[in-house]
Amino acid sequence: MGEVTTGQPNLREQRRVWSGVVAYADDMIGTARASSLVARLRRRRPGLSTALLDRVPANSTCAVLTDNPQGAATQLRRHGAHVHVVASTGSAAHAELTALAPFDLIVDERGRKNRVIRFRDAFFHLRAGGMYVVRGGAGESGAAPTKLAEYLNRAEHARAEPWPGRGRGIPTAALDAYGLSQAMVSFDVDGEDLVVTRGDFPVLAKLREDEMAQVLQRRNGRDKVLEVIPAAPFDSRCEFTENSPERRPNFHDHYDTIDLSLRLYHEAIAVPAGVLVVDNMITPDSYRHNQFKRLRNRATDEIAPRFAVLRTEGGEETPYLEGAYVHLDNEQRGHFGHLVTEQMSRFWSWQRAKELYPDAKALVAINKGRELRGWELEIYAAGGIPADDIVFTTGPVRVERIVSGTPMLSNPDYVHPAIQETWQSVGNRLVAGSGTDADLPRRFFCSRRLAKRSCHNSPDVEALFSDFGFDIVYPEDLPLGDQVRLFRNAEVIGGFVGSAMFSLAYASDPKQVILVGSSAYTARNEYLFAALLGHRIDSVVSTPDDPTTYQSPYTFNLADEGNYLRTLLDNL
Repeated sequence: MGEVTTGQPNLREQRRVWSGVVAYADDMIGTARASSLVARLRRRRPGLSTALLDRVPANSTCAVLTDNPQGAATQLRRHGAHVHVVASTGSAAHAELTALAPFDLIVDERGRKNRVIRFRDAFFHLRAGGMYVVRGGAGESGAAPTKLAEYLNRAEHARAEPWPGRGRGIPTAALDAYGLSQAMVSFDVDGEDLVVTRGDFPVLAKLREDEMAQVLQRRNGRDKVLEVIPAAPFDSRCEFTENSPERRPNFHDHYDTIDLSLRLYHEAIAVPAGVLVVDNMITPDSYRHNQFKRLRNRATDEIAPRFAVLRTEGGEETPYLEGAYVHLDNEQRGHFGHLVTEQMSRFWSWQRAKELYPDAKALVAINKGRELRGWELEIYAAGGIPADDIVFTTGPVRVERIVSGTPMLSNPDYVHPAIQETWQSVGNRLVAGSGTDADLPRRFFCSRRLAKRSCHNSPDVEALFSDFGFDIVYPEDLPLGDQVRLFRNAEVIGGFVGSAMFSLAYASDPKQVILVGSSAYTARNEYLFAALLGHRIDSVVSTPDDPTTYQSPYTFNLADEGNYLRTLLDNL
């Protein structure tokens, strides 16, 4: 197998042949009708070659990407194949192909535009030994390789390169080239067509929320959507100010939100870090950032924009859990902030699942070596999930039945208004169980001990707040119930951005909030809380040491940011 190049057609011979066709047609049917007929003939591409059809098994399953059901689809049906004409494109085509996969043959008849994208999105739906045929793919650009050929050549070169790895900053193009190199056996030219053959390298289709709904509807099996809570668009109630000259991204004045689906799966593999695998799919429940352009989870390795593989395979030795379970695991389970924002945003699915399956258990898994912690169990219990109903796993498990719900919050993209009921009920139960009568300040500043995203001169910031009558607190030093009371009783809340401020979600009335952080901090959790609950946020941002790094430390400039903050505090 060599690199794909394309040959220059003999234009003089083509002109001679077509001149003869035009002259003959003119004599037989007249000039006007002849011109129309010849134009149609010029556009008509020769059918799939006999040699290629001989490689397609009888009763094979084929997909034709086309708007014309009379082309290769008709020829393949005559050959005895089961043919699916895929007229949709993009996300809808991915869902359709996922529902019907795997295929023995996929034929792309759509033309040159977006050809690489279609190949990248469809090729992995082939079974081992299957072929992807690009009609006209061998002759679209003369002597220079086509864009698709360049893409294939990059993958061929990657075959001899080491695996790019999993670290931050690795270009997705390198990951995709390596992924294709593992899944592709060969590519060659068949007449005017390009033929790429699939190897034995199983991959999984990554699915988004709407794609999963389409797949379940098309398959119409026992896996299904049990309930849908419609999207609930709303205008942000947060009055927001910041010292930056321009408003940074994702502080929206309006949120459209998304439909929330409660889904039932059978025989799913649950992998630590929140991944759910069903058949040939990674379900959308696996992705906490479910609106990102490219779905990712650290428990998987990227193969293509719409495909990945598990880092840890579930095989014949995978433990089997009988009965019904509720998926509450998370990519960052064991982290306080991610529990309050991401896992709590799935608590609604627990209540619904228990109504359907009273004996259901919550499923969570080990994460970075972290076992279940006391504060986690306390928050689960406040969400109506007692410790006796939690099953903790240390590796992949296959589950007889599992129920999973769309998160009500996905930072930084949306928050569903229905989550307010969860925030208030969890907060009420935490307060009821706190058992303390501690006097708590009405004005306080939440400081931070962690090195990541640290402020180099945090004592200066604390001193500035202290000068204006604020107590310096570390919320993690307080019982969870007292943390809720602290925020609910506050007049003004200051703090470094991050999880120490997340008890804003429990506040029963709007608060005035002053946030201190760097412009590298792109999370919007505090703003999402405020957008629903009506908190006012005055944000003071500093320049990070490394603007490209989300966790970058920074220095609070006492002259610039300091003067801005003093003005805010003076006007309280």
